Amino acid sequence: MIPVAMFKKITRPLIGLIGFILLCILFYMELMDALEKHEDSPIVSKQFQRKLSPAESKMQLLFETSTKWAALSRSNKRIKLLENPVYANFNITKASGCKKVTLLLIVSSGPRRVDRRNAIRQTWWKQCVQTYGVIPECIFFTDYQSPKDKFYEAVRKESELNKDMYFQPLRGGIEFGIRFLYHLVWAMTHYEFDYILRADDDYFFCLQRFMYELPQPMEKAFHWGYTHCILEIVRPEESMILLSHDLIETFLFQDPHKMRCHPWADQMMGVWTTDLMINNLYRHDDRLHHAPIVERQPELRTLKNICTKFIGIHGTYPEDMLLFWKNKGKNITNITSIVKRDKKLGNLLLNSEVCELVHNFNYLVFEPEWQYEPQRCIYFPLWDTKKQSVIGGVYSGRQDDKRLSAQDLKLLKKKLQGTEDKGLDSNEDHRVTF
Repeated sequence: MIPVAMFKKITRPLIGLIGFILLCILFYMELMDALEKHEDSPIVSKQFQRKLSPAESKMQLLFETSTKWAALSRSNKRIKLLENPVYANFNITKASGCKKVTLLLIVSSGPRRVDRRNAIRQTWWKQCVQTYGVIPECIFFTDYQSPKDKFYEAVRKESELNKDMYFQPLRGGIEFGIRFLYHLVWAMTHYEFDYILRADDDYFFCLQRFMYELPQPMEKAFHWGYTHCILEIVRPEESMILLSHDLIETFLFQDPHKMRCHPWADQMMGVWTTDLMINNLYRHDDRLHHAPIVERQPELRTLKNICTKFIGIHGTYPEDMLLFWKNKGKNITNITSIVKRDKKLGNLLLNSEVCELVHNFNYLVFEPEWQYEPQRCIYFPLWDTKKQSVIGGVYSGRQDDKRLSAQDLKLLKKKLQGTEDKGLDSNEDHRVTF
């Protein structure tokens, strides 16, 4: 028989151990019960999760893929760009060999705007040749047309004839932000370039002068164009945007689960610089005429030697495009050094100024007509854009929407009076209509 004292000595730690094990089991059961009520917790074992719906499974896969891609190094992000779940939606196939250029110029154009494209081809497109060491490539992008679409046959013939058109398989309509993003990703997978210049199809452009002024070698983190330097909504004007290669990478290499999109490309860039906390980026060149359209400011038609006064005129439609080309002035010659170039022409750095306002962006500052909340790109968002003027499923723009061109004229008068947006010099805190 074991003495009582010895029995107690043996069983006491055993009882304590059993009690500890029971407490651990109880704690584990309570923990699992709590986790089952929070199935989105990343530490929940799959055996305790209910079966996910197809939509939930897709969301989970997006999150996992985004997290994995965001953790890549910059060089690996460059290599695996199309594995980014945001850009995978575009179904872009990487070119087998990327063409080397200094400048890739992309003109974004609606399928029905063949008259504008032909006017460009007949005018400043002719200057898309190697100039002052700049090797350019000039292309049009328009929305893909299926055989059932209204403009399919016309666009097909135009493309075969000119060999300068590419197609974006997007949804069409007012999604300029998504188009712009598509252009950047497509360019990164088809070209080796220093800069991308993206322009609207109603821009008369002094391309030769621009190439003479383009910084070489590539200026890092460089933007150039028309800038809306307005408190709380600092952003570049999307009708003419130049970006350096490294800056494009900074934008494209955002965390795909956090990256935000917008139906308007300029507002989307305002969102990006806010999210990335980038300042002193946007440069404004006052030689870019933004608004009103030419037919609302007909004195522009009387100008001679246009490319000595302007470097681009927005709102130029076919007849005026041909007129401005005729009145552009003499071609630039006898520029043999950077010193001579800067003395005679200047350059994009010398001829523009940085918007010094904090690059923050608040979409609520706009009038309701132009307010669209930025959404995460990864979900390929759709916005209700019915409040915008559309003709045949295509954004009408200022040429067809006389209300917009009339607004521009009112703003021009205010600008001349010193009471409204003057591009770079404007820092008033006011509500904006366009």
